[in-house]
Amino acid sequence: MDVDLRELERRVKRDPSDENARLSLGLALFRAGKETEAREAVRPDSREGYSALARAALGEPALGPLLDVAHEWRSSGGDPGCTRWSKALPVTRPRTAWRRRIEGAHAALALSVDRGRAFVLVQAPGKTMELVALSVISGETLWRFPLGKGPAAAPAACNGVVYEAGLARSVETGHLHVTHALTGSSGKKIWDWDFGLRDARLHGAVTLSGNRMFLPISNTSRGSSRAPDPNEHVAFLFAMDTETRGRAWDHICWNVGSEVACFGESVFVPVYEAPLPRGDRLACLAATDGRRLWSANGTSDRNCAASSAVVSAGAGRVTCRELSGAERWSTQGGSETSLCFDGARVLIGRANGFIVRDAERGREISSWQTTESPLPYLPKGTVQAPPCLRSAVCAQDLAYLASPLSPSISAFDVRTGRLAWRHKIEDMLVPEEGPRLRWPTVEAGEADLGPLHLAPLPGMIFGITLSGYAFLIEESPSS
Repeated sequence: MDVDLRELERRVKRDPSDENARLSLGLALFRAGKETEAREAVRPDSREGYSALARAALGEPALGPLLDVAHEWRSSGGDPGCTRWSKALPVTRPRTAWRRRIEGAHAALALSVDRGRAFVLVQAPGKTMELVALSVISGETLWRFPLGKGPAAAPAACNGVVYEAGLARSVETGHLHVTHALTGSSGKKIWDWDFGLRDARLHGAVTLSGNRMFLPISNTSRGSSRAPDPNEHVAFLFAMDTETRGRAWDHICWNVGSEVACFGESVFVPVYEAPLPRGDRLACLAATDGRRLWSANGTSDRNCAASSAVVSAGAGRVTCRELSGAERWSTQGGSETSLCFDGARVLIGRANGFIVRDAERGREISSWQTTESPLPYLPKGTVQAPPCLRSAVCAQDLAYLASPLSPSISAFDVRTGRLAWRHKIEDMLVPEEGPRLRWPTVEAGEADLGPLHLAPLPGMIFGITLSGYAFLIEESPSS
């Protein structure tokens, strides 16, 4: 074994660009119990290292921990803070690696990526929901898990475990809203737990932070309508302890958004409080026990938390606050369609306009106009609404925008506002058979045919469409 290791080390030293030698060395070191050295050899944050390791982990799931340091998209917001701003190596010369329709899927609604596997929430025939695991590298279906009829949560995954919630009725209690923890490699159920609710409500997105799993559940369309009775509690934020596998605490409010953002020991929740005129507020809760630490006025349909600040957007107003709640700055404009935050920069999308601001003082860094802009959801009863927000996403200094009306993706440099590239995915992404679900953006508008959600990965972009397609964009090799 030592002789083989030394030979692999010599090969890598002679040619550092030999990715096959690097992968072989990394696997040999990992199997020898040298995990830190193995990561340094494989370089899972490079496109080549990530791709090779993700492919190898399909056949040998024990290699999965080597991918834990890679910048993957582990929840609908990308990370616990829902920043939608990845540190992954951006794509600078795009090409389509593969595209395919997910078999048996009438719609793809949400996704997360962990250890080289993409976990996609799909609507199947009969309006049943399923969680489908795909290989990011090849697109092949690895396993499926049924979630029952009705709204299901956007999944989150970490350290080889994927968390999901759906309306499958508990056999033991008869309750709805069951949370599942599944092994990412096989889809085998590790445990499940029911919330004790007998009536159907809308799920939001699962967020993972430390040993806590957070899930908002509401009676009403997320953030867009109010309960007729202002004294009726219709929304809950459930916090589960993933180690003890039980409820840690819950927070009751009049309404709650589709995602919660976490940073450190704080959880930022968009709430609507009765009695009037308290209205829309941003609440900061303690992650450990749910105590309210502070709250502030203002609509907060979207929240991003990173570094020393939390950024909220809603009803045309974007506000940047210290984690203590003190306001730094705010701007007023049209309805927000995108919000991303890397701790130092804030990307704000309103209709066709985008602006990047300094997080400290709010000064403008760059701006641009484009017709390729995520549009707000306006479902017309054709398909279950996605349980998470749509938005532009960022990877380092590039912002990726997906056109909702055509299968194309654009990248803009957030430092200058200049177009970096535009990539068209060949062929319209609509089903060849089965129902052709449409999602009009306005009553007389075109159907929503473009990419629905994008997940930046090292030198790659994984994406899904409302029509049930998945695809991978990757960096073209240097000529």
